[in-house]
Amino acid sequence: MKSAKRRQILLISVLVMGVLAWGYALRSWRGERYRVIVPRPAVAENDPGLPVLAACDVLEPVELSPELTPDEEAAANRIAQLVVMAREERPLVALDGKSSAPTMAKIMGKYNVWVHDLLHTSFQRCAKPDASWRGDAALWIDEFVANADKADRRAALRDTGRRLIDDGCDDWLVRYSLFRSHDDVDQPENAANAAPILQPIETLADSGYPPAITYRIYLAHAEAMSRLSRWQPVGLKQAMDGFAAAISEPLTDDERRFYVARFRSEMRGLFGRYLGELVGRLEAAPEADPWFVRLIQGIWHIERAWKLRGGGYADTVTEEGWRGFDAHLQKARILLLQCWEEHPECPEPASELIRVTMGIGGIANEGPRFWFDEAVAAQFDLRDAYERLRWALRPRWGGNHKEMLAFGRECLATERFDTDVPWQFHLALKEIGSEIGDRRDVYHLDGIYDDYQKLLAGYRERGEVTPKLTRRWDSRAACVAWLAGRNDAAKEILDRLGQDVDLEAFNDFETTIGEARRELEGAVDRAPIAKAEFSPGVEFASIAKHGHAVLVGGVFSGAQIADTQRGCQIIATLVPEPQQAYRGYSLSPHGTSLVTVPMPKAQQANSPTVLLWDIASQSKRRQWTVPGGAFLAAFSPDGRYVVVGGINGTVSIWDVSSERADPIAQSSGHSSIVCGLAFSQDGSRLATLGLDHRAVIWNIADDSPKLDQAHSESLAVEPFSSHLRSISLSPNGERLLVGGEHVALWNLATKEKQLMVEGTCCGFSPDGRRFVTGGGQLGTEARVWDAQTGNELMKLVGGHAYAISLAVFSNDGRRILTGERDNRCEACFVRCWDAESGEEVFDFNGLK
Repeated sequence: MKSAKRRQILLISVLVMGVLAWGYALRSWRGERYRVIVPRPAVAENDPGLPVLAACDVLEPVELSPELTPDEEAAANRIAQLVVMAREERPLVALDGKSSAPTMAKIMGKYNVWVHDLLHTSFQRCAKPDASWRGDAALWIDEFVANADKADRRAALRDTGRRLIDDGCDDWLVRYSLFRSHDDVDQPENAANAAPILQPIETLADSGYPPAITYRIYLAHAEAMSRLSRWQPVGLKQAMDGFAAAISEPLTDDERRFYVARFRSEMRGLFGRYLGELVGRLEAAPEADPWFVRLIQGIWHIERAWKLRGGGYADTVTEEGWRGFDAHLQKARILLLQCWEEHPECPEPASELIRVTMGIGGIANEGPRFWFDEAVAAQFDLRDAYERLRWALRPRWGGNHKEMLAFGRECLATERFDTDVPWQFHLALKEIGSEIGDRRDVYHLDGIYDDYQKLLAGYRERGEVTPKLTRRWDSRAACVAWLAGRNDAAKEILDRLGQDVDLEAFNDFETTIGEARRELEGAVDRAPIAKAEFSPGVEFASIAKHGHAVLVGGVFSGAQIADTQRGCQIIATLVPEPQQAYRGYSLSPHGTSLVTVPMPKAQQANSPTVLLWDIASQSKRRQWTVPGGAFLAAFSPDGRYVVVGGINGTVSIWDVSSERADPIAQSSGHSSIVCGLAFSQDGSRLATLGLDHRAVIWNIADDSPKLDQAHSESLAVEPFSSHLRSISLSPNGERLLVGGEHVALWNLATKEKQLMVEGTCCGFSPDGRRFVTGGGQLGTEARVWDAQTGNELMKLVGGHAYAISLAVFSNDGRRILTGERDNRCEACFVRCWDAESGEEVFDFNGLK
């Protein structure tokens, strides 16, 4: 009996413990979805001078109720009548080109004056009264406000600002202005590099500056810190509290617009990611402007509604998703209607109501167009309103392409070329083209070409006349003529422009100059290297040190090696086996050996290898097994060694002449795939690039290479593009080129990015004074740049029909090789250019 009772007690205990465990697990799972984790001091490990997020700095997540209060329901009924009256008073009419509503230019003019007065007054009140630098700093801040948006002035601003800091200026407004004067500071890597200017952030609270300034400094610091850690950054809590304090002060109508404009920009960063927490802190600030709080609440409910619904088609949405979607949009609608009623001169509530009306309809059966008209009545060129109405007119939301075109023409008819309203015609056509079978059909519709002539002429005549803008509008005209089938007109303009075609103009139409020229020139094929064709594209190129052999190859197409001393005769061909591909190729400096990294087949996944080939006999000399898998390989400059980058982040060095089965040196230099390898000219330095967002520079001994962590330098270049293309180390090993969405030049001594230019692939010249880039925004063209100043030296134009995927200098610096890649083409070619004149050449004798 006692035994049975004990079993009963044990069973009950197990059940209770199970229930508790499930409850704990469920609570942990629910909490894990929303909670903010206090990070370990990962940032401090990288730089002890950077702050670490403390528990008191953590923002607690906020979940707002979508339920309407009785007061809100009453307000909804009342405001519905106001909407009905407004519809009766202001029936749907075409856009009025003579509208007196403010434009962005007018608003920004007032905003700049407000910022100048705010900064000037605050500095005079808060800067140290007896500081020796006070007068120079005041003048510098005035210059910063006047010229910070001018790219050609920012370098001089930075130099002057740094001198002020070096002379002892510790004023927070000066430091923040210096931070903002950095080029593309909104880009992640630039913000992270400039972050030390805003240290130590803990002293900002005692600076005496008003919340309108301090919250922006805290936010800038938090944005920069967010690039160094995936955790919630230090300063964000203070930024939100400062923002709440700033909008708790009495606001004029203009100041309300200024803060809204700021907030819309800040929504693209941390304020957008932590919008619920921001709303919670605003609700906790009793003096915060009620209109502002409701606006941000409404935006949060819209974002939450779409998150619950999901981005799929309607039949993929769950019942719970529909209920949440409807409830949150109902809540957003009444909050935004109250904002519209209180301040109709502010266009943002009406613009947001376009999104609400698309989802659940209008409160008085009004459509998106009603709220668009309300928004542009407050600001004629509010971009958000135009973008949202164009989206609402798409067929998926009940509109059609005819209505989209009519709206575009309505915008063009305003002839308000002092704004971007007429440009909505182009955007509407581009969006129509994205939804039809052949996007070019839209440019052949009756009247479209004439409409474009009116559009381009209007902006050309109204805007500032500069050589750059003239090239931009001429290039757009050429692109329109080509798309519309007016080939003679397109050819005439392109011939006149020559090498001065504006690449961005073709990007505006989602095409490339190469595509246009290929068609206009009748798709005339140019001579490839020794008539060797590569399909589907060229990914790799190597040039032997003495220039007598050139390797070109692709992932799926294999590789060919041409002997330039024998008329570019093909001396070796590597053809992949069926269903085989190669991650990489490298030609030895003497042109006698080839190393390849094949992609393992499924049945060989556990035995990846690196293969060493003898070119003369076209036979395999050696095979190396790389644990974890190899991703790429490269010869050292003297050809004695092969360095291999691993999928698991390892870097290995193999002796070409040795029969050893294991590497002579190996190190776990990265925590992720090694995707780039580059040597200095003398082989003493090796740069490796990993998907862990780090570049490691290894100092290699001549006689017995070692990968010694003690003799390596790590460079955090986060965040790279997810599509890394190339890496190149300067001949002296002091600078590094990294190609992703752009090409960045890093100074390895200072670990700072010196400059960034267009392109995705890159290569230094042998003397290190120049480098070449291609692809990306450059499309089918390449550029040669001055490695010191970043000035463009030369354009390589006209040789390719498809986007450039590689660009390298020959060993003597006299030639440049570029290769193209396109998965749709039957044959992609390598071109050779004269590095001095930029002319295309087809013999490779000059490589000797």
